[in-house]
Formats: sequence, C-alpha cells, structure tokens
Amino acid sequence: MTINVLNWVWDELAVESPMEKLVLLDLADQSDSIGFAYPSIDYIARRTGMAVRTVYKWLEIATDKGVITPAAGISKNGYEVQGWRFNLPDHILAKAGETRRERPRKGCAPRAQNSDQPSARGAKSASLSSETVHHVHGHIGKNHQEPSLNPAPSVAPALEPRVERLRERIGDQFFRAWFGDAEFIEGEPVKLVVPKEFQRNRIKERYHGHLTALFGDDLMILLGGPSDA
Repeated sequence: MTINVLNWVWDELAVESPMEKLVLLDLADQSDSIGFAYPSIDYIARRTGMAVRTVYKWLEIATDKGVITPAAGISKNGYEVQGWRFNLPDHILAKAGETRRERPRKGCAPRAQNSDQPSARGAKSASLSSETVHHVHGHIGKNHQEPSLNPAPSVAPALEPRVERLRERIGDQFFRAWFGDAEFIEGEPVKLVVPKEFQRNRIKERYHGHLTALFGDDLMILLGGPSDA
C-alpha cells in the first residue's frame, strides 16, 4: 500500500456510489506508489463483501471514467498477472518521484506485443496493445490475479472468430467476468445463454452495441444453463 494513492482516492476522487468508493479504496490499499495493483477480483470481493460481478461492474465504471486502466504485469518468476493502474494526477506522481507515463517507468519494460504468443501460464492476454505491461518486482502473494484460472465460455465452432473479436473489443478481464460461464449457440438467430438475471441485464446494458455488431440485431440473450436453449 502507498498512503498517497489511498489518500487521493479518499479525498479527491469523485465517485457515483459508496460501493464504487469501497472497491477503489481496496484497490488503492493494494497499489504501489505509482498506482499499479494486482489483486484478484475474488480477493477484492471477499474484502469488500460484494459479489464478484458487482466488483467487476464498479471496475468497469471506473475504467470508463478513466480512473483506472487494465494493466498486465510480469512477475519476477515470469508469470503473467492481470491487474489495474490508477491514472494518477501529476501531483500524486510527483510525490512518488514519477512524471507522466509517456516515458518508461523505473522497473517497467514492455513485453513482446504478440497476441499469438502464450504467456508463462499458457493463457493469452487479449488487447495488450491497449494495456500497460508492468514488470512486478517483489513478492506476488495469494491475492494476485490468475487469468488462466478464469472460466471460458462454451462457443459453437462457427462463432469462435466473432467471439474472439468480442474478447478483443472489451478486454480479457471483462470478457471472462461477464461471458466466461456463457454459451454461444449457432443458429438464426444466434443465442447467448447466461445463468444469472443480473448478468444478463448487465450484458444488455453495457455490451448491446458490441453484440449486435458482431452477431446481428436479432441476437437472443437467454437465461439458463449449458445447452438449455
């Protein structure tokens, strides 16, 4: 934890909801002095008492507002970890001896931006070209993100290219959060089956434009388990 980032979230950051504030405070509590943090979503959920997808919802909102940005990290052991970077104002960066991030940061180096090259865990990290890649020095504890353990949706083979484009558009973390336990079923129209009402409502609210662009205006989003449709 760095007190400067935590105080910035407490005192200066405008939020929409106390729940958003709590999620961002927990993230700041685990960040370094320049705003990088690598907790798992499950860990944030346990600490805040929220559901996992509720945590994702507030992280999405903070991402949309430009408060945070998804960040891919490489641990000292070569493992790829997924996390977040606070987009800190200059006066907070100055307290850490940093300037704006257009220049390379101490302790950071870009990973090869080849989406076909698997990570050390064997999992691809989508949209890394739009993320920050941060080399993480020091201990990565049990609370860090393990993207290879996240679920993957069931996808009809003919739909795989379009589902992969959806992943690239919204980023791997949000894709796995909202679509990881879904099923994409080929047909006229295409069916997207998800297990929870909250999940379906959030997908309709946030990803309707992406889905209709990729699967057509008549896409059906249904509630159910695997192959219920």
